[in-house]
Amino acid sequence: MSSGTGTGLSQEEILSTVKTVAQGLEALKSEHQQILTGLESSADGIKKENGDASFVEQKAEIITKSVESLELGIGEAQVRGDVCERKC
Repeated sequence: MSSGTGTGLSQEEILSTVKTVAQGLEALKSEHQQILTGLESSADGIKKENGDASFVEQKAEIITKSVESLELGIGEAQVRGDVCERKC
């Protein structure tokens, strides 16, 4: 359903899209957290064997930053959804 002007999406379409994006970001965050758990476990195992876990730790740091970015995006999507709900 388009807005009356024919130039954009209706408030309901925007809200639906924002919710879909937020769900996608939540799914990505969950996947990243699972990867991070695996990397942390691998690093612990390497350290127990007196190995160099720096490569795995670097990868874990990258995933941690990605999770933080995803959390920011989720928060922004929630705010936009809240604003849109108030306007609808």
